[in-house]
Amino acid sequence: MLIFDENLKEIRVSKNKKVAVISGATGGMGSEIARKLASDGFELVLLGRNQNKLNDITATLKTTSDCNITNYCFDVCDSSAVAEFVETLKEQHSYISALVYAAGDGPVAKLSETTDEEWLNTFEVKLMGAVRLTRSMEQLLENGKGSVVIINGALTKQPHPLFPVNSAINCAVSGFAKSISSDLLPKGIRVNVVNPGATLTPLWETTARQVGDAFGIKAEDITRDVESKALYKRMTNPEDVANAVSFFTSSQSIHISGTSLIVDGGALSAL
Repeated sequence: MLIFDENLKEIRVSKNKKVAVISGATGGMGSEIARKLASDGFELVLLGRNQNKLNDITATLKTTSDCNITNYCFDVCDSSAVAEFVETLKEQHSYISALVYAAGDGPVAKLSETTDEEWLNTFEVKLMGAVRLTRSMEQLLENGKGSVVIINGALTKQPHPLFPVNSAINCAVSGFAKSISSDLLPKGIRVNVVNPGATLTPLWETTARQVGDAFGIKAEDITRDVESKALYKRMTNPEDVANAVSFFTSSQSIHISGTSLIVDGGALSAL
């Protein structure tokens, strides 16, 4: 089911405005991406599955930005809800400048510990959610000569035995982005991927504890190990990721499509 602001029909964005749709806007990365794009002058359309969180982020952003911000609450796993959202979006906006897909995550578990449900849920949210939104919004993005940015992960380049679900599905997401970049290029739509390393979001505390439990060490030791391998001896933070998205949604990257950027402070050892 799609939920949106009843006053939304009063909002119409003029052709000289930039409009960004951000899926996963209630997460640590998504909310920071929203803040950055608001500062870049974008009108924002925020997507998520929790209406209260969406309202909180919308209210917070409005205290620091005077741009138009609207939100929609629905599940990207629901094809009919995605279709309803896009139809409503077309009523409000003649074009979209950017689609940023920052939804989805997988479990910390060895293969023998994973369940079919975990595999399928991560597949549905992280890959198929991106597929549904990009496919449904293609015409809107084409009209605005838009940019699609998918937040994926460094496991694409360096899989890990504790993350077989994300390692596999991240590769699928990367393949999806690369394949559609050629298809959408003649329509003026750029498609790029941002691959963050371990990132200091509210989710990291849980992830570090689970990884620590698997190795029999403390969560803080996991964090220190990650920090030791990175530039400036710190973890990637959401602002680092948001800056990369800002670049890919700007005219500075107008000649870049079908590529991926690792944001991890140089910690990754893979090519």
